[in-house]
Amino acid sequence: MRLRLDPEAKLHAYTGSVLVLHAKEDTVVDSSHAARNANYARHATLHLLPEGDHKSIFEDNREEYLAALSEFLKGIAMAARQGP
Repeated sequence: MRLRLDPEAKLHAYTGSVLVLHAKEDTVVDSSHAARNANYARHATLHLLPEGDHKSIFEDNREEYLAALSEFLKGIAMAARQGP
């Protein structure tokens, strides 16, 4: 049995926040995929990082990567404190 992945349906159905981090120079997965996935999600934050590739995104963008992650998590924590 072949399973079909449907990121559009899965991301659209998810009601939580989504953080998409992607290296602009990734030659394995084009950055257009990251943009498309961010558009599929209801509440997405997209960060296209300037350096690195598919394997080195974190080490080549450490400060910007961690800043984006920290900001995203702070937003989730703030929303959780405020409630629905």
